[in-house]
Amino acid sequence: MIREIRTQLNFHPVGQGLYASGHLYEELHMPTQPFFSWVYDCGTLSSNALVNNASKLLKTALGGAAKPRLGLVVISHFDKDHISGLVNLLLNFHVEVLLMPYLVPWQRAAIVFGNGVYVSKRDRAFILDPVGAIAAMQGVQVDHIVWAVAGDQNASPDGDDNFVNRNEPPVLTIDEGAPEDDWQSWEVNRGSLQGIAKVSMLRPGGRLCIRGIWEFVPYQDATIKKKPDASFLADASAKLEWLLKAPCEAFKDDVLKRLKALYEARFVGSKQRNIISMFMYAGSLGAARMARCGCTIPMAANYAPICVFHHFDMVNVIYTGDGYLDTPKRLSSLFKHLGARRMQHVLVFQVMHHGAHANWHSGLAHSIRPGVSVFSSDPTRGDRPHPHKPVELDFAAYSPRQVDRFKGLSLAGCFSVN
Repeated sequence: MIREIRTQLNFHPVGQGLYASGHLYEELHMPTQPFFSWVYDCGTLSSNALVNNASKLLKTALGGAAKPRLGLVVISHFDKDHISGLVNLLLNFHVEVLLMPYLVPWQRAAIVFGNGVYVSKRDRAFILDPVGAIAAMQGVQVDHIVWAVAGDQNASPDGDDNFVNRNEPPVLTIDEGAPEDDWQSWEVNRGSLQGIAKVSMLRPGGRLCIRGIWEFVPYQDATIKKKPDASFLADASAKLEWLLKAPCEAFKDDVLKRLKALYEARFVGSKQRNIISMFMYAGSLGAARMARCGCTIPMAANYAPICVFHHFDMVNVIYTGDGYLDTPKRLSSLFKHLGARRMQHVLVFQVMHHGAHANWHSGLAHSIRPGVSVFSSDPTRGDRPHPHKPVELDFAAYSPRQVDRFKGLSLAGCFSVN
């Protein structure tokens, strides 16, 4: 029996930021409720009111309940705007699976102390101990936290894509892996101690999959990070262990001062800062019959088709967040990780970091050849208007679409599964 699946990919108008959502529906003629929904990133450097508006529209799409369920929420990295957006999301939705990039503690501390900028107490707690911070939030429901590690760049996550029992509802399965060191074990065990139903590690090269229908494949570029010397790591790790297990606030304050001094001496003013943003491939496991693209001002339930693609055999999207594809080598690593099946026909590509020149290299667009290129940014922002012109020109032949403070983008695709 052939099943028709319809997907909707939304890029919400949040200005200089990214708030992307997606839905899967069982029938070609869209029913009221999707059977699975997800969000990738939910932050902005523009007004937080834009994030609130996007969440309200997302609630409406999910039936308007006080706290509707999201099957998957993915956060690409830990910045102030992303933390604010995630807090907003967690207060408004019941999240079944929260996927975050795993950073060892010294890397998290580098985000807090290594950039020479002020980080609030709330954001600091979230970056250093996300599981503990989420568990401490009142009224938040997160069933399962999954950490994605930067793994083997040759891994091409693939597996059994046959849907076994069609009489059962589609379920998201996760390629879980065993903790690889004491810190990862501490993270996994911390979940049960903090009241989170489950915390686990994603197997390096693993994916999250709705069998026979849809897959989510995260990717981290491990080559971006430059590891400090052993003496620094030993000192930082010891202080972080004291901090996370501190018996009182006074002790925490003392350790924080010591950590701040350690990291400022090592990182501030250095070009070797920790930079990471987790990419996410999301795509169909069945054959696509068509995909269409529509634009709305602002986001709405209906939209006018503006282009049709007949040559794409999959409905898929690559979310890049604030990631870097600034060299052919980094692009090659992405191709190697995702594999030819996923990369040969990319329907939708979210251009890195609002279309920033520093995250891109010339000829990138032609290497990927997406059906639609999405710029989520604020071209009128006074201090840092994005996208940058060379990046715009590079993607000019690949249906570029601007998402900003006023204009969102909604794309729909249909595919068949046996």
